[in-house]
Amino acid sequence: MTSKKILVTGGNRGIGFEICRQLAEMGHQVILTARTQDKARQAQEELAQLGFIVQAEVLEVDKPTGFAAFAQKLSDQYQHLDVLINNAGVLLKDKLDFQLVDEATLQQTFQTNLIGPILLSQQLIPLLQKSQAGRIVNVSSFLGALSRMGGNYTAYRVSKAALNAFTLHLSMEYPDLIITSCHPGHVQTDMGGTTAPRTIDKGAETPVWLATASDVLTGKFYFDKEVTDW
Repeated sequence: MTSKKILVTGGNRGIGFEICRQLAEMGHQVILTARTQDKARQAQEELAQLGFIVQAEVLEVDKPTGFAAFAQKLSDQYQHLDVLINNAGVLLKDKLDFQLVDEATLQQTFQTNLIGPILLSQQLIPLLQKSQAGRIVNVSSFLGALSRMGGNYTAYRVSKAALNAFTLHLSMEYPDLIITSCHPGHVQTDMGGTTAPRTIDKGAETPVWLATASDVLTGKFYFDKEVTDW
């Protein structure tokens, strides 16, 4: 297997950290990002203690003014990027009910879950196109699937539905890239809670597969390595 250069946003904890761990274990060159230098270094050190060396960078996905400089820094370091995994996301649990949603909740949720991935992808696509098989993996959720739409989680649901729409749109804009979205499952993370039925390693499995497998179809929504309904 050829080693890939893979960037993971929100890689310092939860599913993102496990994605980084699994990719590093497979021998890929991982660029882990976190909101602060301390968080990035801590995650880097934790992985080093497990025997895995990753590159740690600071990237605030809700502050796109820094994306151009970040992309330039990567371009100065590497001739290409093979995979971008837009993993970072937010769920504001005190504003789940529709009647409680306010403008600040919508803005923060959409900034992190949708606008960040869109504008970061925009900056990094030129570097991805220099890869022999560039990919973007958007970590989404069944809560945003139109085929499974339900009540509550208003801001989160709509932001993830829009992220799925962006995935499909981008796959048509860039047919030379493999662009997918996935549902990791209800996972035992800070967001999912300790009573969630799925382990973190299982939640990371499909994003890792989408980043590395040879038989991935572009423009599709995946769950447990299988195409599922939008």
